[in-house]
Formats: sequence, C-alpha cells, structure tokens
Amino acid sequence: MPPVDKSKVKRKRSWWRPLKRLLLTSTPRRRHLVNGWLHKRLGNRLFDPGLWKPSAETAARGMAIGTFVGLMPFIGMQILVSVVLCYWLRINITAAVLATFITNPFTTPFLIPLQFKLGQWVMQPWKHLNEVSTHGVNHYLVEYGLPFVAGAFVSSIIGALLAYPITHWAWRGVTGIAHLRPHLHEKKMLHDKKMNLETPETDSPSHPAPSDPPAQENPP
Repeated sequence: MPPVDKSKVKRKRSWWRPLKRLLLTSTPRRRHLVNGWLHKRLGNRLFDPGLWKPSAETAARGMAIGTFVGLMPFIGMQILVSVVLCYWLRINITAAVLATFITNPFTTPFLIPLQFKLGQWVMQPWKHLNEVSTHGVNHYLVEYGLPFVAGAFVSSIIGALLAYPITHWAWRGVTGIAHLRPHLHEKKMLHDKKMNLETPETDSPSHPAPSDPPAQENPP
C-alpha cells in the first residue's frame, strides 16, 4: 500500500478542548499570585489544592455553590460571593464561577417570572402580609419583593441539590470516556493492521494485455 501523507490527514478535534482551554485561561496561575496582594492578605491558604485543582468532589461542590449563588438575586455580585464562599469552604473556584452563569441575558427573562410564581405559591400561608396597609415603596416590596426573594431562595436550593449529583455523574462519564478512548484507538489500529495483512497486494494486473499479432510475410 502507498504510504499515507500525514500532513493531509485531518485531525479530529475533541469537543472538550475548547472547554479545557477556557478553564485553563480563566484559572489564575500560581506564579501570578505568589507574593501578591491577595497572598499577603489571605496567606498560604490561597494555594489550597481544593481551590484550584478540580476533582469529582470539589467540582460538584463548586457547581452546587455556584448554582445557588447564581439563582439568588445578588445582582452583579454572584462571582464575588461564590469566590468568597469557595475560599471559606475550600471548594473549586473555577467550577463555582462557571455555574454562576446559569443566570445570563438569555435565561434571566424566563427565570424571574418562574421564581416569582414559585414565591407566590410558597408565600400562600403568609397571605396576611399582603393585606397589611402599606404605601409607596413598601407596598411594592411586600407585594412583589417578598415572593420573588422567596422563590429565588427555594429555586437556589433546588438547583444546588440537582447540580451536585449531576456533576458527579458527568465527571464519571467524561473520565470513563477519557480512559476508554486509548483502548478503542488501539483496537482500531489492530483491526486495520489485520485487514491490511489479509488483503493481498498485487502489483501486476489480473488480466495481461493482449500482445500484437506477428506480421505476415508476403509470398514471393
């Protein structure tokens, strides 16, 4: 068989490479933090492996914390609050920061009405609070603010409880595929090698080309 030009073979790009690149670029490097302002204020706990090196447990906890904070109405403060909680609990910061983006310009218009409806359902035993005569801003806070905050709190708890096992399940799946890929590649290579050995290589054509008939001599 003719040799294969490896330069012309297109390499298959894995779907997780862009995500891996995003995680690596968004995670601060240790050399950038040593003897910095944060290192002087927080000490060596800043370099705790649980904060930066993801594992199944730290990533699951980080996703749970990030989902909880992201669904709470901490407008503009979700990332800061999640980082502080991760530092205090020694949980993976990158996973928590990524999970806070569960609320974004595309999901917020759908989440706010759902949280408000959920809060109204939760606040039914305390309906008498709405009957209290309030005026101005207090009226809107009691009528709309309390149900929204209650719904956001309940949805945050539900989201965190779901994010923890889902992250564990996804971690096992991704690591299982990563361990399985070398074995599948080796099996494919052995199969291709076996097929190449079984296929006979013939350099000459199966049917030889007919030769020209000999020239006839004219009689004298």
